[in-house]
Amino acid sequence: MDSAGNITTISPHRFALYEPSPADPAPFSYYSKNRFTGKEINVDMSGAIRDLEAVTGKTYVHIADLPESERVGYEQWREEQISRLTQEAMERAVAENPWIEIELAEAIEETPEMELVWVTKPVTRFRANLETATVEPYQTEISVTEERPTGRTIKRFKPGCWLNEETGKVYRGRTIEDLQPEDVPPVSDIEPPQWLRDRMR
Repeated sequence: MDSAGNITTISPHRFALYEPSPADPAPFSYYSKNRFTGKEINVDMSGAIRDLEAVTGKTYVHIADLPESERVGYEQWREEQISRLTQEAMERAVAENPWIEIELAEAIEETPEMELVWVTKPVTRFRANLETATVEPYQTEISVTEERPTGRTIKRFKPGCWLNEETGKVYRGRTIEDLQPEDVPPVSDIEPPQWLRDRMR
């Protein structure tokens, strides 16, 4: 809503207050609502232009068929939208309840023990030769730390698992695969408006 109270719908196919003529192959309208005045308006733009064409004999609306490569089957689009909405609903369900309780044994893994050791590595560095005004490379050594296996194994929490020290319960991150049907609100079916059903091929 803008500062003048207007709620304008950008879609040219909003038919809230009237049904477009069945004879109109591509109906379009203007629609807006104003909360300050308490009024909504729905203008039959294509109907008005059809009447104008009948009076003047001129053509103002030009219609052409899209090539097959640009067309989208409604059922395919509908299935994709339902799939997308379902995926989003599952992601919201996981975000709202991100942890699932598990047994401690499930949270533990055995992994090689690693230790940090200092090693010396050769590196190339550069220095300025002021006599010749050139940059020259030279070799030197630096000490860095590396992780290396000790040959032993240790047990630890798997990544993403943790113990709640206040309750004694162990958790891991919930995934979409953990969801049960009752965890996800059903996605409403998508149906085209009547004017579109009448004109789809």
